[in-house]
Amino acid sequence: MTIFTFPPSSASLTEKPKVVVAKFGDGYEQRTAFGLHTNPQSWALTFANKRAVERDAIIGFLRAAGGVAAFDWQPPGESASTRFKCADYAAQINTDKLWTITATFEQDFGN
Repeated sequence: MTIFTFPPSSASLTEKPKVVVAKFGDGYEQRTAFGLHTNPQSWALTFANKRAVERDAIIGFLRAAGGVAAFDWQPPGESASTRFKCADYAAQINTDKLWTITATFEQDFGN
């Protein structure tokens, strides 16, 4: 498995538990977790002030994965790597030929 090793300038974690809700009369509802992996992580990452060679390395890695191949990445503050996929990324040029890359990593539970 490939490993994503580029450190982000900033990272933001979002978790949205998968829940099934059955609504009954008088506002009563019953909730239960849906599936085996009910709380996947989604990370919004920013790689700021990167030169073209660094931009090419990051974008090249994500292009090679193509949004379908999982890779290992260690989120900030975590002690171990986790499997992720990335189907959403962008690059923007700033002043002085420096780039900002943004990407969203979605936790992957496949084999």
